[in-house]
Amino acid sequence: MKTGHDDLIRLTKADIPRAAQVLGRAFATELLATTYFPEEKRLPIAETFSSLALYLCVKYGEVYATSPDYEGIAGWCPPGTAPFSGWQSLRAIPLRVLIRFARQGAATLQPMGDYVDS
Repeated sequence: MKTGHDDLIRLTKADIPRAAQVLGRAFATELLATTYFPEEKRLPIAETFSSLALYLCVKYGEVYATSPDYEGIAGWCPPGTAPFSGWQSLRAIPLRVLIRFARQGAATLQPMGDYVDS
């Protein structure tokens, strides 16, 4: 058994679209997604939501994958980093992703965000 993280792959901004697809598929069927979004919107919004988190983690923390096939992905930021200011988010997340998030129903996620934050 290997220990440590020498065999992990550190992801960069260029890796985020593919990693977000993997995470989107994983989280599109979670209870919160199925509660707040109709079936046809779940996968796209889960991918976008994953993108937001990944961009923030790449900019202000770390993101790793277990292999080039991305069977496992973990991202985190150091304690005290979050919550992120609007400026920090703008610096980390491409405008096209923020616009896509707004168009997909970001306002719908407010109750979900409130629930997760409580």
